Amino acid sequence: YRRFNIIVGANSTGKTTLGKLFQNIFYLLNKKEISDILEAVNDENKTSTFEIDLVNKGILYRIICLLPPNAKDENRAEIKLSIRYVELNKDDTYESALKRLMQINEEPLYYVDALEKQLTMGWNFTYPENNFVYYSYKKEDEESYRLLLETILKVFDPSIEKVTINKDMEKCFYVYFRRSNDPLVVENGRKYSSINYMSSGTKYAFNLADVIWGLKRDMFGFYYLDEQFSFANSEIELAIIAHLSGYDKNDDQIFITTHNTDVLDMDFPVHTFGFLKKTIIEDNQDYIQYINASEYEKRNTASIKNHYKNDCFSVLPDLSPIYTLVDIK
Repeated sequence: YRRFNIIVGANSTGKTTLGKLFQNIFYLLNKKEISDILEAVNDENKTSTFEIDLVNKGILYRIICLLPPNAKDENRAEIKLSIRYVELNKDDTYESALKRLMQINEEPLYYVDALEKQLTMGWNFTYPENNFVYYSYKKEDEESYRLLLETILKVFDPSIEKVTINKDMEKCFYVYFRRSNDPLVVENGRKYSSINYMSSGTKYAFNLADVIWGLKRDMFGFYYLDEQFSFANSEIELAIIAHLSGYDKNDDQIFITTHNTDVLDMDFPVHTFGFLKKTIIEDNQDYIQYINASEYEKRNTASIKNHYKNDCFSVLPDLSPIYTLVDIK
């Protein structure tokens, strides 16, 4: 399976929506919370379904969910769920594990009954609209986390001199700037909007520090980083993505969404790169399509960026209206 995934998409092509879809499925599997899934149904008068294969903590799952018409109202008891899973062997491919998985006969059950099995899953979803600082370290790891946070913050903002631990408050750090002796206090749970003296891009460093920490400690298993580099220098983004790609020893799966096409020049296998495209179909309905680069190009030596510029994947936005602006009086 594809451990490391970079998804490139223009504005409003569904990058955040894809993450929310994954997140809602994880909430269903771990917390038996299906309300968000039901809210996502477009036509409540029709039968809806989703099917997903996912790897988490060394286990391959296949989940199939069937939602009857009007499930949100009178037919909630008819929601069915089928869960199959097998542990991954060291030499498994996705295909070999799937072959064993398909030998398991699992009848669909009422979703609450199906979820009586204890599923060991972890996840970390990070979105641009995250409003609060979050530190996930344990007390004994505080100094290591401080060093990691200081290192990343100083890359984003060279005017930051150091980061120290606030001994009087749990999970709280002082951020010192070279231009001032007064530190900035950044405690766990602080609103990003209340952090002064930091650019928008630098504030994202707190999210990235916690993601890297989770990967170092094998805490979550599934990571979805949505547009965490929108305000960052391109070279910083490429360096951090290169670092994140190294965390594959624990079967972690990482998704990164971005606008920055410079990532297409990075030395990753072709199947690392995917594209999201929005198309308007009949009745003015939006249709989101995922296109993996390997569907068009098998050679890892090929330039995916050149293919993208030449619109070989048919995902470039239509820029022609821009050229008509000069005619507007």
